[in-house]
Amino acid sequence: MNHKRKICSLAFLLSVSVLCSSQAHATAIQDQIDNTGKKIDELEQALDQQGQKISAYEKEKQSMESEIASGQEKIGRLSAELDDTKAAVIHTQDEIEKTQKALRQSQADSKEQYSQMKQRIRFLYENSSMDMLTYILEAGSMPEALRRVNYFQAVMSYDRQKLDEFKATTNKIKQAKKDLVTKKAEL
Repeated sequence: MNHKRKICSLAFLLSVSVLCSSQAHATAIQDQIDNTGKKIDELEQALDQQGQKISAYEKEKQSMESEIASGQEKIGRLSAELDDTKAAVIHTQDEIEKTQKALRQSQADSKEQYSQMKQRIRFLYENSSMDMLTYILEAGSMPEALRRVNYFQAVMSYDRQKLDEFKATTNKIKQAKKDLVTKKAEL
C-alpha cells in the first residue's frame, strides 16, 4: 500500500507539475498574445498617424497644384497682355511713321500751294483790275465779254478753292503735329 500511495502521490505530483507547467506555458502564450495585441494596436496607431500625415500631404499637394495652376493662368494672361502691348507699340510706331510721312507730304504740299498762291496774287496785282476791265470791254461782242467775265470768275473761284485747300493743308499739318506728339507720348 505504501508503494501504491507513493505512486499515486508521484502521479499526483506529476499531474500537478504538468498542470502547473501547462498553466505556466499557457500564461506565457497569453502574455505573448497580449504583447502581440499591444504591438498590433501600436502598429495600427502608427498606421493611423501615417494615414493622417499622408492625408495632410495630399491636401498640401492639392493646394500647391491649385497655386501652380493659378500661377500658370496668371502667366498666360500676362503673356497675352505683353503680346497685346507689343502689338500696340508696333501699331503705334507704324502710325507715327505714317503720320510723319503725311506731315512731310503736307508740308511739301503747303510750300507748293503757297508758292502758287504767291504767283497768282502777283499776277493779279501786276495786272490791275483796270486791265481786266479793259480786257472785258475790248471784247468784240457780248458773248465774248461774257466768256471773259466767266473766265475771270472761274479764275477767282479757282483761287478761292486753292486758298481753301491751303488752309485745309495748314490745318492738316497742325493736326498731324498734334497726333504725332500724342502718339509719341503714348509710345
